[in-house]
Amino acid sequence: MTGERILLVDDSAQVRQFLAETVLPIEGYDVLTACDGLEGYTLARDLEPDLIVADYMMPNLNGLDMLRKLRSDGVNTPFILITAEGSERLAVEALRLGVSDYLIKPFDSDDLIESMRFVLREHWTRQIANHIPEHLLAANRALEERMRALITLVEIGQRVTSNLDLE
Repeated sequence: MTGERILLVDDSAQVRQFLAETVLPIEGYDVLTACDGLEGYTLARDLEPDLIVADYMMPNLNGLDMLRKLRSDGVNTPFILITAEGSERLAVEALRLGVSDYLIKPFDSDDLIESMRFVLREHWTRQIANHIPEHLLAANRALEERMRALITLVEIGQRVTSNLDLE
């Protein structure tokens, strides 16, 4: 799917510029940027992006604190954490908070794109599964009723034609 709104939160202007102006637009993403966790939190809460990609170490609010605050506000936007720290403790904490993926810097931009595609695909699949089942069940029931009626008509037709005298 193209045109998804991505919020990129990183205190490094170089990383923001490279990803927001070079990598992500080529893939068809609409990119918003924030330079620290507090600005990222505000943009995520107010603009509801489809995906958040955030650095861990940032001023004002680190990536996990930003995620924690968003979750406490009921914002369940998929979240990819990028970090140079890469410790097991941080990875476990991130997964417990519901991070969708975790990339260690330096990473290849293709790895980020692949991760974003996977996370977004999973997110949209969950959204569909959560919102359509009632409609599908109703449609399925209607189809089953129609099929039973058609089977009955076929059986009646077979009985009628079996009783016909061909001569």
